[in-house]
Amino acid sequence: MVKKAIKKEVKKQDSKKRSSNKQKQQTLLITKDMTLGEVIGLYPETINILLEEGIHCVGCGAANWETVEQGLFAHGRTQKEVDAIVKQLNTVALKQESKRDPQSVVFTDAALKEIKSLLKKEKKEGFGLRIEVRTSGCCGPEYKMDFDNKRDKDVVIQLKGLKVYVDSKSMNILKGSIVDYINTPAGSGFKIDNPSIQQSSGSCHS
Repeated sequence: MVKKAIKKEVKKQDSKKRSSNKQKQQTLLITKDMTLGEVIGLYPETINILLEEGIHCVGCGAANWETVEQGLFAHGRTQKEVDAIVKQLNTVALKQESKRDPQSVVFTDAALKEIKSLLKKEKKEGFGLRIEVRTSGCCGPEYKMDFDNKRDKDVVIQLKGLKVYVDSKSMNILKGSIVDYINTPAGSGFKIDNPSIQQSSGSCHS
């Protein structure tokens, strides 16, 4: 009886462990087999970790076919280090996802800082930021960011010291998006993480 009870408890614990491991796997937003381009496109805020690890090709063509694991191996990281870095990337990705608003557009602090800097530089104080989505055939949507005043039927997003104007048609496409500003050795610019479109980007006029 005692042996049976022990075996039953061991099976129960093993089942719990397998269930826990399965849940952990399901919460992984980023895996080592994803390309660097995919990771950056989906979670722009991870770029700082990759740069710190010596991966400076985040803005070049290699990012479109090189996986996270390949990129880290190429920079001398061990398998154990790769797993630890992937864990860091997932922490940042989960944090980014927690900021997402399914009914609106969210701006990171880096994006807000750059927009306010451009407002001052271009002497556009008092204006708001307009985001428009334009369809461009098979190439997918094109994002346009410019400084403008409010128009009739605009959706107005109130941010810290900044107003964002979006027409209703564009808002239907942009809902749930996160606007970020990234700065890499390969270049800098605004990045729009749109859950309804796998890869998207936009830039503010200069």
